[in-house]
Amino acid sequence: MLRERLGILSVKDGCAPQGQCGCCTVLVDGQAKVACAFPAEKAEGRSVVTLEGVDEHERKIFAEAFSLTYHFERSAEAQLKIQAAVAAGGKMVVPSADTCERQAAQFAGNMPRLQGQREWPALLRLCDRLDPSYRS
Repeated sequence: MLRERLGILSVKDGCAPQGQCGCCTVLVDGQAKVACAFPAEKAEGRSVVTLEGVDEHERKIFAEAFSLTYHFERSAEAQLKIQAAVAAGGKMVVPSADTCERQAAQFAGNMPRLQGQREWPALLRLCDRLDPSYRS
């Protein structure tokens, strides 16, 4: 309804009606809801905010959070698949250092600096100060 009738294009339909991908997330009375699984009748009389209703700064924060979460999830999924394959008797193939360097060079300059790179060492120092036992 948001795209077809109201022309709101930021709300994508990636998996309707499952509501699992999050591409159609809107805020209903301040709570995140997936529009493809949220009946329009339930939205009547309530505050519904799409990406068009969010200021530019918040949009950038949402976009970065979505991107980082997506890449983290893909990395975790790959790691789990590798661990399962090795546990089942498979052989893990580790690429050569040269291959790794070439791959990294392909992304150099194309990838924006991820937020938190400078903050991570400070977070580790804080954790060390608060409870050094987390390392064991």
